[in-house]
Amino acid sequence: MKFFEGKIAKWWTPDDVAFVDALPIGATGKLLKNKLREQFKGYTLPTA
Repeated sequence: MKFFEGKIAKWWTPDDVAFVDALPIGATGKLLKNKLREQFKGYTLPTA
């Protein structure tokens, strides 16, 4: 991804970026990773 070139190491660049309307936040204000994983369970990276 061109945006990351020269900013972070090449092996740290993400393969894909997904935008969501809102992140699942719990009552304590923490991100609910398990809900996020469920949301993207069937997601596959697009092939070039």
